[in-house]
Amino acid sequence: MTQGGRPRREDEKPDSPFGKALKEHLRRIEDFTQAELARESFIPEKTLSEMVKGKRTSGTALRRDLHAIIKVLYQKKALFTLEEANRLITTIPAIKELDERDPYDAEIIELFDTPVAEIERVAPIEDRIQGILRNNAVVDHTQLFGVDTYIEKNKR
Repeated sequence: MTQGGRPRREDEKPDSPFGKALKEHLRRIEDFTQAELARESFIPEKTLSEMVKGKRTSGTALRRDLHAIIKVLYQKKALFTLEEANRLITTIPAIKELDERDPYDAEIIELFDTPVAEIERVAPIEDRIQGILRNNAVVDHTQLFGVDTYIEKNKR
């Protein structure tokens, strides 16, 4: 006799490449879960879970849902560039990069073209430095190694 409810961990399907990439972005937001992403993007939790597990890789609403996910991640400062957005969505094999000829894609592309995006891109650099300083009474110069190149790369 089978029991209802959530499957055992060992019986769960592993995350798809999209699921892994999405979770990397979710980790950038403190105390923000997949369930909260579903709620804020108006995607049913089950639908988002199917996307994460790779069970939902096509369909008419998939691209719309991806747009909603990108908007929320952008607003939460977990997605900084158009390149990151394209890398995220193209982990689903049937999905192509955002195309400015598509009016819905153009709306998403426009998010990353605004001057505010430039300001917000610097935030993770400052957060990284503050995190190092907060967690260490004495800062070892090796902990800051690479910060200069990271800053320069993200200013572009």
